[in-house]
Amino acid sequence: MKILLYGDYFRKPSGFAREFRDLIPELKKFGYDIRQVALGFNGMPKDPEIEIYPGKFHNLDSYWAREMLEFAIQDFEPDIILTLGDYYMVKHIAFAMAYPRKQKWLHWGVLDGAPLGCGDKEPLKWVDYNLYHSEYAKNEIERVLPGIKGEILFPATDPKLFFEEDKKQLRKDFDCEDKFVITTVARNQTRKNLPALIEAISLLKDQIPEIMLLLGATHNTKTPEGGQEGHELQYLIDYYGVNSYVVLPKEKAGDGSLSEKTLREIYNLGDIFCLPTMGEGFGMIYHESMACGVPVLSTNCSAVPYTLNGCGYLLEPAATFHHADGASQAVVTAEEIAKQILDIYKSPKERGEKAVLGKEFVAKFTPEKQANKLHEIIQKVIFNDYKSLIRQ
Repeated sequence: MKILLYGDYFRKPSGFAREFRDLIPELKKFGYDIRQVALGFNGMPKDPEIEIYPGKFHNLDSYWAREMLEFAIQDFEPDIILTLGDYYMVKHIAFAMAYPRKQKWLHWGVLDGAPLGCGDKEPLKWVDYNLYHSEYAKNEIERVLPGIKGEILFPATDPKLFFEEDKKQLRKDFDCEDKFVITTVARNQTRKNLPALIEAISLLKDQIPEIMLLLGATHNTKTPEGGQEGHELQYLIDYYGVNSYVVLPKEKAGDGSLSEKTLREIYNLGDIFCLPTMGEGFGMIYHESMACGVPVLSTNCSAVPYTLNGCGYLLEPAATFHHADGASQAVVTAEEIAKQILDIYKSPKERGEKAVLGKEFVAKFTPEKQANKLHEIIQKVIFNDYKSLIRQ
């Protein structure tokens, strides 16, 4: 059976790429022939693991690779097309599915703010079966499109990559044995609300003199116009006077990405992982931190409470921000972040209990287990001949 994947090139340093990366080797064990239309991949050199269709033609500015997707469907003749990404992706590629085809289209979607964008509803009617990253997304999509078929599939967390290290030795190696370490890993984009976390450190430095923020800011997100969407983090660190309390890990490669080894070390160095996000479609960084035995503090919004499943701490939003398309996202204040961190600092026993619960929960979602579940879903969709809403 043939599967055509569509989404971030699986070797890119992104959450979507990692979701594919973890599952591909396990799916191949079932005998699937797998190819990918890879966004962010220009086709040179060829990938040694699976055949790749470049995300765009050379010198052609077409991020969504619509022409390449249509070509790949005709060239490969897959049985399953599995697309992975935000729901606004669907409208950019639905036309490639809007003709008689034998393939089943599965979309593995993330939703980090509700309601679903008004322009994203109609294209979803072409999807044969939906895979949701959380109950939050499932509820919201079914609210907009009653009768649409789908189920929840969590991304995998690879225990060979993310696991609890010897924390005492690691802290000795990085000279932070006597620190109360807060870690975070995030793209430097507005949605992650990193300035609020930096400001919170300024509010805590007198109450917790040994506090340290290990801020693993990965590559910046670009606006459609090509500008930087994120923040000038060093400027904010200077502004709030926390140079002595904040560390920005950098890789020698200098491209902004962080290796899996560096990510694992950042997670393991933490007493608590904190991300005051405005909205998450899932948040793989939460599960990666939990797998390393570090509890999570994040915003009580969108998919976050489902991802943590009671194994972490939640920040209550102070306000809700509504985007032009109607989707809402949550805002937490630096004062609330500081208050929660101080409470967690004073409760080491509870922190340890949360860490144990988190490790046990994340252990349920290994690549092998999630690939097996995806295999069962594919067989069910094929056997039952599920059809999109437009064809029902």
